[in-house]
Amino acid sequence: MTIFYQRFVSFTASLAVCILIDGETLLSADVPAVQRRGPFLVTHETSLEACNEAIRHLEKIAHEIEALLGIRPRSDQLIQITLFSRDKHLQRFLAQEHPLFKGREAVYVRSPTGPRIFAASGPSLVENLRHESVHAILHQHFPVVPLWLDEGLAEYFEAPFEESMRKDPHLDLVTKRAKRGDLPSLAILETRNASETLSIQDYEASWAWIHFCLVGSTVRRNSFLTYLNDLKYGDPSSTSLSLALGKECSSKKLCDHILTISKQMVTP
Repeated sequence: MTIFYQRFVSFTASLAVCILIDGETLLSADVPAVQRRGPFLVTHETSLEACNEAIRHLEKIAHEIEALLGIRPRSDQLIQITLFSRDKHLQRFLAQEHPLFKGREAVYVRSPTGPRIFAASGPSLVENLRHESVHAILHQHFPVVPLWLDEGLAEYFEAPFEESMRKDPHLDLVTKRAKRGDLPSLAILETRNASETLSIQDYEASWAWIHFCLVGSTVRRNSFLTYLNDLKYGDPSSTSLSLALGKECSSKKLCDHILTISKQMVTP
């Protein structure tokens, strides 16, 4: 997955254990192995050893989200993940079941049986599963998730914690824009309410605003956590983080924050 790659959320019917496309069984009842990893139930082909590292990261991402945001995956609803050994198998499945998502390396969908994630083995599987898992956990927790928040948090948790503490790969992209003063206000991002209205630049800015809220200021962090609590129990349509942050919520302050963090980070 490329950083800030656009993803979308869809509603779908549940997937049977046996997937048959174009006469080829991709996952059958006799083939797949099932693993429980914390709040995740992972179905994958027995030969899919390349996925072991990514699967181990699932428990990590759940712990990181709870530790940083106080958001815990639901105990009564497992997040089901189906891993394909080859990208062509995933693409055939998406073409038949979710054509709008064809071409994606991984996708999160909502179904009557609960959250589902479909992904293919590949070099970006760790980041892909972490990203889509954030979507799944957020949509379990909140009745409505603002688009900028949904994608911003997914991008923020995408890099394994031990790596992002050294030099998050997102930082270089937004630093270039911060030097030009070219990062939008949070109020502008809050107006984006459909996936097709969110540009790659908006994905970058969403990550930057999440970083701004969580790093470097206890006041901003507390305001952000209060916002999340209001979002869960209040009226999402009347909940605005930009209003809660007040004067702190300006494009200039965001750009200054990114430039400061960029100078502090040491590339390993």
